[in-house]
Amino acid sequence: MPISPNLSAPIIGRATVATLMGALSGLWFTTPAAADDLSLQDLAGSIANTVNPPVIYTAREFITMDPQKPRAEAIAVQDGKFLAVGTRAEVSAATGEGARIDSSFNGKVVVAGFVEQHVHPALAALTMNTKVLSIEDWDAIDGFSPAIRDEKTYQAKLSAAIKAHKDKNRPFITWGYHHYFHGPLSRAQLDKLAPTLPVMVWHRSAHEFYLNSAALKKIGIDEAYVATLTPSQREQVSLADGHFFEQGLMAILAKLAPVLASPEQFRKGLEFTETYYHHNGITLACEPGGFVSKPMQDAINAVYSDAATPFNHCFIGDGKTFAARNPQDAAALLKDTEQVLGWGAGRTFYLPKQVKLFTDGAIYSQLMQMKYGYTDGHHGAWIMDPPLFAHAFQSYWDAGYSDPHPQQRRRRAGCVAGEPGKSHGTESAPGSSHGAGSFRVCQA
Repeated sequence: MPISPNLSAPIIGRATVATLMGALSGLWFTTPAAADDLSLQDLAGSIANTVNPPVIYTAREFITMDPQKPRAEAIAVQDGKFLAVGTRAEVSAATGEGARIDSSFNGKVVVAGFVEQHVHPALAALTMNTKVLSIEDWDAIDGFSPAIRDEKTYQAKLSAAIKAHKDKNRPFITWGYHHYFHGPLSRAQLDKLAPTLPVMVWHRSAHEFYLNSAALKKIGIDEAYVATLTPSQREQVSLADGHFFEQGLMAILAKLAPVLASPEQFRKGLEFTETYYHHNGITLACEPGGFVSKPMQDAINAVYSDAATPFNHCFIGDGKTFAARNPQDAAALLKDTEQVLGWGAGRTFYLPKQVKLFTDGAIYSQLMQMKYGYTDGHHGAWIMDPPLFAHAFQSYWDAGYSDPHPQQRRRRAGCVAGEPGKSHGTESAPGSSHGAGSFRVCQA
């Protein structure tokens, strides 16, 4: 279940919270190992070499998550890093006379922030701008949307939402549909509900769309266009049903994108996600494999990069797109991948030597590749065809997009994999999607 925050709760000290909680998400200076390795003299020297003076934060108590020192009275932070955690006297002794005292949290209990390792800001901004009719409760931009878990209720809610859609010049877009809960869906069904209004139903997985005839006409999708797609893309398109998934959906994204949201709506969606993160205690988030689009990244930076943003946000490049653009040239693939490293700004940044390879379909869609298949007889879908995946993986592996120490590879079984169905240093578990799943090649 997604967390449904109370968006009316007050936000206090956003810049201060960002600095403090970002530090609290890291390693504690006063762990036993750190205490052995770093003397107060060493600490004083490191302080002298930095520009900004240390800040001592005081509170009713700090819950450190450190079993050796579970509670503290004060902490000292400098340039986003911890200097000391302990009693007020201990922290003051460690920082010296030049520290500034910040009592913003007096009377409050401070806990470490959460790290959200897999989010997609652009998708969140877009989906929360739609009419949410999903299998879980959601607090969306237009208000609370309760979970819908059966076909009858979904069809009734969908019909009512289409009838209530006021702006006939804009398509009706809904997100959250799931075939296992809400029953089958088709172009014909949507045409019956909306003969002239373009209707777009976005699957809960975000990897599938169903479009009615009016929507297909609006964005220019017909048999002639589908005929221009690659064989793999055409396999993941049913024009008769208005159904586009995985490679088939990616093939029409350029046509879909202009109608999904205006620039103003997109920014509003990003601002909504910023508040969502903050109210749920997220102080560091990461997007593994988002859209490779400099204008889109600039739009994200415009909301997430300022000093008042209460979290840091990292990004990992989309190896699927880089590989598709460079299907045979490893050097060009790596150069293309590295050009995104400068796309971050302020609190947003790209992680070097890391890339996500989208190999097979979405778990929510039940389209990941399974070694022994599915009990109902259906099969998974490739997002990257195996030959392209093999080229991309080998290119990244050879370039050091992995742990450089072979003896450590077995400990990183969930992080790297080789050709579909195989892996480096580990075996895929029967029935799992590891080795053919949607994963990232990463560096320790």
